[in-house]
Amino acid sequence: MASLPILTVLEQSHVSPPPATVTDTSLPLSFFDIIHLLRAPIHYLFFYDLPLTKAQFIETIVPNIKHSLSTTIQHFFPYAGNLIVFPNRTKNPEIRYVEGDFVKVTFAECNLDFHVLTGYHPRNCDKFYDLIPLLGDCHKISDFVKIPVFSLQVTIFPNCGVAIGMTTHHRLADASTQFNFLKAWASMRYR
Repeated sequence: MASLPILTVLEQSHVSPPPATVTDTSLPLSFFDIIHLLRAPIHYLFFYDLPLTKAQFIETIVPNIKHSLSTTIQHFFPYAGNLIVFPNRTKNPEIRYVEGDFVKVTFAECNLDFHVLTGYHPRNCDKFYDLIPLLGDCHKISDFVKIPVFSLQVTIFPNCGVAIGMTTHHRLADASTQFNFLKAWASMRYR
């Protein structure tokens, strides 16, 4: 007997800052950034007790998250940018944002027990991997490699709660900037 899939993807979106609000920008990495260039991505996972149906999630939460994220990354535009690495080492790596860059956002549904995952007891960490997004594919472009630096996944556990998983490249932001981004995003008003 086949088991049910743990995760069902409901929608995959590309969220960009509002059009014409951010100019194309390159931020060169410092010597200390380059030292840590090959470190593994950083993962964050937040759980919210929010008993919504799947329909309520799709109709209200999904559009609100896309709108608030778009507005927030207008002010934190490197999150929508990419790490640019020059293989021939003619230039130092940089984080570059150009009009049209985006954050990959996945909306999904999970059939695991929300209360088991969030309870105060030991649990198998393998259950959490499906709630964390991958950064995305690298692309080789003429004389450089383009690497995404941020991705987001919002997962509903119907009638129980929601999990927000984030993956950031180690060089995107320090802890202070990351939490400033989260505070700014959390404070966005829905219109």
